Amino acid sequence: MVYAPFKDGKPTGELRDFLIGFVSNAETAEVYGRPVSVTVLAAAKMILVVDDSGDKIWALRPRSAESF
Repeated sequence: MVYAPFKDGKPTGELRDFLIGFVSNAETAEVYGRPVSVTVLAAAKMILVVDDSGDKIWALRPRSAESF
């Protein structure tokens, strides 16, 4: 997953890696997971990522409330 910084509704820079580590070997296509859906829970300050290969739902939270 990548993050695109925005200001005033427009992208302001390069895409940045945000969630990595799902591919263990690109040559053999071996994966630890495959993110397929993302949901933002603003009230909980959390992003949920559904992983259909690892059969998990990842809950991502910022290090601080100001980061969200």
